[in-house]
Amino acid sequence: SHGIQAYRVSLHSILDSIELRQNDKALLFKSPNSKIEEISVVYFRTGYSPSHYPTSIQWSARLLIEESRAIKCPTVITQLAGCKKVQQVLCENNIINKFLPENISKSLKETFVSIYPLNKSLSGQEAYHLLMNNPQNYVLKPQREGGGNNIYGLNILSFLETISESQREQYILMEMIHPFLQTNTIVQNNELYHTNGGNELGIYGGYLLRTKDKDKNEGGVMIGCSSIDSCVLIP
Repeated sequence: SHGIQAYRVSLHSILDSIELRQNDKALLFKSPNSKIEEISVVYFRTGYSPSHYPTSIQWSARLLIEESRAIKCPTVITQLAGCKKVQQVLCENNIINKFLPENISKSLKETFVSIYPLNKSLSGQEAYHLLMNNPQNYVLKPQREGGGNNIYGLNILSFLETISESQREQYILMEMIHPFLQTNTIVQNNELYHTNGGNELGIYGGYLLRTKDKDKNEGGVMIGCSSIDSCVLIP
């Protein structure tokens, strides 16, 4: 109704339809009726999992799109910033000081839980020792989003036996967060549920608040483990 044309194209096939105009980095698309149009916004519905890049074709398509002046949602920089490995590195001594004044970074780090690599570094060896002594206090996370990928507590020990030492480096070990619990009412499948749960607040210019039951480990909304909530500000 607004006269804005949208196309849905796979990463595998999009290289057959797009090209980059070198003088101004415009992303040009050959539509099904053979009309050449500039694409202003690329919204990714794929590209979030390693399995979404099975060949060099998908990588080449992503690179070409990133090099264009089209608005990307998300950009590769934004996507990488949300990776668990980046979160782990920011927890290392003096790293966050590179981006924030010391007084602010000190206050911010007081809100962090401990996050470790699982490699052969001293920090990685410390993480492995802590895990062996108290596995129930940790969660193992891969470089994935969307829920359903994390491994918790005692299950971490049995999982590590199934992968090699080099494969462990794909994961980070995070101290379990124990949030304040509160009673809440959740609407799910048109039914009301009373629960005792915790909240997770994300701020991205606006905000997103998720609430999940205390007995659930995962917190993904799309996989049915949590629900969208709203804030009540108390002076």
